[in-house]
Amino acid sequence: MTVDPTAAAPTPEHCVTALLDAYVLGECTSAAADAIETHLGRCVSCSVDAAQLALTVPPPAWSTVGPPAAPTADMDLTPGGPGSLEAVLAAALAVRPAAPGTPATGSTAPAQAGPARPRGPRTPTHGSRAAALDRLLVELAPAHWGRLAVAGWSVRELVLHLYAVDGLLLAALDGAGSDAGADSDAPGDLGRPDEDPVARTEAVLAATREWSVEQVRLRWFERAGLVCAAVADATRASGPSVVTAGGWTTTPADHLTARAFETWIHTRDIAAAAGLAVPDPGEGELHTMADLALRLLVDPWTAAVETAGPAALTVTLTGPGGGTWSLDPSGVHEWQGDAGLVESGPAEGPARTTGPASGPLTASAITVGAVTVGAVTVGIVPFCLLAGDRATVDAVATRMEGDERLAVELLTLAPSLAGP
Repeated sequence: MTVDPTAAAPTPEHCVTALLDAYVLGECTSAAADAIETHLGRCVSCSVDAAQLALTVPPPAWSTVGPPAAPTADMDLTPGGPGSLEAVLAAALAVRPAAPGTPATGSTAPAQAGPARPRGPRTPTHGSRAAALDRLLVELAPAHWGRLAVAGWSVRELVLHLYAVDGLLLAALDGAGSDAGADSDAPGDLGRPDEDPVARTEAVLAATREWSVEQVRLRWFERAGLVCAAVADATRASGPSVVTAGGWTTTPADHLTARAFETWIHTRDIAAAAGLAVPDPGEGELHTMADLALRLLVDPWTAAVETAGPAALTVTLTGPGGGTWSLDPSGVHEWQGDAGLVESGPAEGPARTTGPASGPLTASAITVGAVTVGAVTVGIVPFCLLAGDRATVDAVATRMEGDERLAVELLTLAPSLAGP
């Protein structure tokens, strides 16, 4: 593609896709670069495109004696110059904040308050899911906020629902603490940890009728960051090991994963209401959410199938973030390569090897000893959408082996995890 480095500078109101090639190569004028960077801070689509293009451009191959003596005048090859990844990210972050729990670009300072992000299946996810929703919300036209999204709630009301339920977790983690300021949303602000999430949402909706959509977005995003910080404090042993919020008792990290799961599902709801599309979470996030879903499903699944005797089911989730889990009356166990069978547990708990690395249970026969066995293979994204009640069993492509009843019971139970 041939680019014209003298092309007129774009206006912030129009996408700059046609100019991104020149921008990432440093071949546009300073005025055009300034206008493009301003636009990137406002436009999700163009900022993603620019970041992806910047990643495909290799850094300059400096020799051991330094950079070339005389680079061309119209090419800025320095790492921080126009078109570099640093410039793209800096332009975006100048307008939109980073996800809760992530360090500032180019900074060696500790990350802002929020959970650490270890590699592997237990990667905390709420900060990035909140950031993804925030970037969607800033793209919405005023009319989009009033559109019906889900459960009879508009887009505006759905964001306030997330705000309300985040408050219940904050109340559980902080005890009687509150993030209320002079413009508190309602008496008590956070609500009681044992309060019903729908009832709390209705109370918040009634108390925030005068909030503008921008105030709704900012207050929700602020609270999402507070939730990340509170969970980080709890997982550093300065808080409770388990908490009860919204009628559910588990570890703070599992609560945070559940908040990420719901935020992702409602991000899709909001995007659909606005006629937009959003990318799926990253593979670490999907794995963490799927692992939580399987751990929540194992007890009701065992109760549903045990009338016919002991049973075991191998679940293989395909796609980025996928894996293989075994479900049986003793719990959920994940196969992790040479590590063998590893027991899934609380998100911040240690993994424990419970068997030899001989491979997951197969369903070549319907019974192994006195245990009925089965296996099911399904895509990880469709499985998560099924658990979020955004897909139906009939619409999800699966491959079943052995006793299919075991797989059908699991898939049928999955939507029961979803709330409003």
